[in-house]
Amino acid sequence: RRVLFRSVWLKEEKYYNIVKDAFTGETAQKFFNTDLLLKYLDEHYNGKADHSRRIWTVFIFLVWYNIY
Repeated sequence: RRVLFRSVWLKEEKYYNIVKDAFTGETAQKFFNTDLLLKYLDEHYNGKADHSRRIWTVFIFLVWYNIY
């Protein structure tokens, strides 16, 4: 079985906290239901579900938006 990089790095506390900060930030609040984002992040981090694609997509959008 192939392990996706985005699925693995999100389970490291360092990166979990970086994404959590982004998901609770001002930009995220403009565009998303941040409670739902945090639910996805926590479920993924705790191994209850694989939300890596959703988390990655939103996180990259937030990074992009803050740069451009």
